[in-house]
Amino acid sequence: MDWKKTDWEGNREFGAAYSIHTEPLDFAKWMMAVMIYKVLHQESFNELLKPYSEVSDEKFYTLGFFTEQAPYDPVFFHGGHNDGFTCGYVLDVEKK
Repeated sequence: MDWKKTDWEGNREFGAAYSIHTEPLDFAKWMMAVMIYKVLHQESFNELLKPYSEVSDEKFYTLGFFTEQAPYDPVFFHGGHNDGFTCGYVLDVEKK
């Protein structure tokens, strides 16, 4: 596979579900910044965490996250895997 011309799936186009390539430490820093509302303006956080598409009752996709709005405070999570790598995270911006 030519890593300079393809993504992990071997496709040449961008895909929101699989196009982030980062180191675990950098990704953790990003998630901590999101959790404590740093790095972005408040308007950007509002857009990032706002429900955009409904999956089912009380379950939504935001920009990059899956969330359930009830019966508890909203938590945001996402997971996935590529060959040789698996990732999953949960983010609770209210409880940090």
